[in-house]
Amino acid sequence: MHYILYAEAGVTDDGNMRADNRISPDDTMTLPPAPFLLGSLNREPITRISGCAHPVVRGRVHVPVHTGSVDAFIKLLPPREFAVESVCEWLAREVELPMPEPLWVTVHRQRMRTVWPFGNDETQLCFGTQAFNLARPVHLGDQSRSVLAQAYGLDSLLLAKIALFDELIGNDDRHAGNLLLTPRGTVVLIDHERALGGTGLALFSTAPPPGPNQLLHRVRALSVAERATLKSPLRAFCAACTTAACRIPYTQLVNAEALHEPMRVYLESRAERLFDTLEETLGIRDLPGLNPAGFHPLAP
Repeated sequence: MHYILYAEAGVTDDGNMRADNRISPDDTMTLPPAPFLLGSLNREPITRISGCAHPVVRGRVHVPVHTGSVDAFIKLLPPREFAVESVCEWLAREVELPMPEPLWVTVHRQRMRTVWPFGNDETQLCFGTQAFNLARPVHLGDQSRSVLAQAYGLDSLLLAKIALFDELIGNDDRHAGNLLLTPRGTVVLIDHERALGGTGLALFSTAPPPGPNQLLHRVRALSVAERATLKSPLRAFCAACTTAACRIPYTQLVNAEALHEPMRVYLESRAERLFDTLEETLGIRDLPGLNPAGFHPLAP
């Protein structure tokens, strides 16, 4: 399956680009719909962003289903990191976590000039997200819970959901640079290329496990009363994460078929442990007087 496209090849009316001319004539497989908006980076200026593990640029992306172009950040990632970003983005949106609009962007070598990590390939499909002007990093370490809730809209429930999502995808790289406050006053998550065991390890590696989940530590520090009120909605969130992990459309999200099975095994095994992680984090037994009114513990 290929979604690497030439802008000149054209775009269908519903926003799905046609397959490029490198597909074999013998390949009669019908392409499934693209999971994200498709576009092409064909407007100047294109600005490189410094301080990133892989090259990142900012530019105007032509998206056929939009009027005009979209200001976006585009990450020039190796294939495995591209797959990780795409799968994590799909999962986050499936469980309704706040994310910027994702894009799959066709980038042409001739437009990049000084940076092109794809050898002799003339085009590459890259992962992008819609940019927010004046977005600010959320500095968790030096902010009280009241400030996080009032200034950023990041209450204890959303904080705990992000922590559990990071636990699901094996992300130990959550910091101010990938938790942003938009000008609309909402928090969005970005940057998951180092998830799924990819933080300095072989991809999908579980030994050694990912580093400490700092957001879970913040949830553990909540009062007993606060943790009790979180138990019911977080159990529902864990159930949604588990369901989503079993529904990932790998054939749409990951071009390399060899990655499908290791990704599936990695995520489903972590999903199986998610309820245990929640119980360990909240530290509250299912006893009368500790659970919120009207809450009935799930059967074991």
